[in-house]
This record gives sequence, C-alpha cells and structure tokens, in this order.
Amino acid sequence: MATAVVDPGQTQSMETAKSGIDMTSVTAHTTTKAQGFTVRSWAGGNGRFWWGLATTQGRRPTMEDAHTVDLDLDGQGAAMFGVFDGHAGREVAAFCAHHARDAVMTSKSYKAGHPEAGLAEAFLVLEEKMKDPAAKEELYAYRRGLKPNELQGDAEAPAGVKEYGHYDESTGEYLGPKAGATAVIALVQGQHVSVASVGDSRCVLSDNGTAVALTRDHKAKDPEEARRVVQAGLSIERNRVRTKNSSLAMTRTLGDTKYKQPELPPEQQAVTPVP
Repeated sequence: MATAVVDPGQTQSMETAKSGIDMTSVTAHTTTKAQGFTVRSWAGGNGRFWWGLATTQGRRPTMEDAHTVDLDLDGQGAAMFGVFDGHAGREVAAFCAHHARDAVMTSKSYKAGHPEAGLAEAFLVLEEKMKDPAAKEELYAYRRGLKPNELQGDAEAPAGVKEYGHYDESTGEYLGPKAGATAVIALVQGQHVSVASVGDSRCVLSDNGTAVALTRDHKAKDPEEARRVVQAGLSIERNRVRTKNSSLAMTRTLGDTKYKQPELPPEQQAVTPVP
C-alpha cells in the first residue's frame, strides 16, 4: 500500500521507491514498525508545496507499489504527484512511476494547455510503452527488483527478458506485461488541480478539513463498468472480472495484458487503461 498526502505550501523530483528518492526535497525520513509491518515515510518541500509519503509492504514477499513526486514539472510551477498500486508483480507500478512525467509532458493536450486531457493521454502512452517489445528488459529488471543497468553481466537476464510477459497464443507476438497496477496522478497548477485514475487508487481533497473524493473506484459491481466487461467478451463472477484462469477486482488498470484484446480499442477493453 502506498499513500501520498500533498498540500499547496511546499516539494522537487522524487523517483519510485525502488530507484531512490531525490534527497534535495526530503526534510524527514522515518522507518517504524506497526502491527508487525515496516512502515517507511518521507516528507519534504520546496517552499511552494509540502508532501508526505508512507508505504508498507504488507504480507506480500516484495513491495509492489511505487510513487512519483515532481515539484517542478514544467519549469512554470506545476507539480505532479502519483501513486501506482501494483499487483501480480512490481514492474508495472515501477515502470509507470519512472515514465509518468515524460508521458504527461509530451502529451499534445498538456502542451496545448489542457491538463485533464493530457493526463488521459499520458495513461494511454504508458500502456502503449509497455506493449513495445523494447520495454521488456526494463520491465523484467523491475520485476526482479533491479534497475535496468543492473542486468548487465547477469547470466539469467537474456533468457528472462526473452520469456518475459504475455504472448498471443497463435502468433507468439508479445502483447505486454502480465502484471498490472492501479494508478492515480494529480497535477497542481496554481489553484487548479487535475486528477486521473484507474482502478481503486484514490485521490481525496481536503477542503477546510472536509474530505472531498476526486476519484471513484473502477470495479465490476458498477453497472456501467460491468456492461463494458461483458461487451468485451469477459465475464463477471463475485464482482471480479474473470478470464479462463484468473480474476481481477478492478475494471480499469495499466498492464494486465491477459485481460485485454489486441483487436479492441482502449475504451472498449474489458479492463481498460482509460481513466
């Protein structure tokens, strides 16, 4: 689980937890034990924003969540905060945390002054990047808890990269990662906040002490979500999206390629990356 709390008032660039935090924006870092779990927290600021972050691995064998904080997204005072909650592996969350900034910055809509549309485009860019066979090495490295350059000289890496991911059963074509992640990204530009999410990662705004939900969970119990799942050819059982050998609690995620069909556009996928 990873949660980020942000408030206008103080922050700088922070990479995913695996790659390390940009220490120039960190003013506090603690590690504590709570109910048998290790909780790591960071806080920092840059005079315009302050931010706080806390993570705990839970009972899983590896940390599957990642996060990103960038306090100077475009050189004009915009800040970006993201949380990526991984499942079935850590690589999709880590990949998205690494590439989210560039995906937002290079989106046509963001450059044209439309941050909400820019975020939506960025989610699709991240999805497409992971489908590119050129991304397999980076994804495989993150799955093993390594940085991509740490694969050099690793005897297991060539075979691991070759076999990594989900493939078309008839053509053998690489389709993308088996792992997935929910995601939520918030952009802050002055007094304007833009948010996009997939899955059940949430963004909550504190309005003078009152919690205001800025996202909604994307799950199969939602009739609109369920309708799209069935139209795409998958089924729902016990409020989970089902394939032949697996099930998923969310109806919108990044990655999770085995729930997606190459012939369908993103918005029609049973499990769509569209925020």
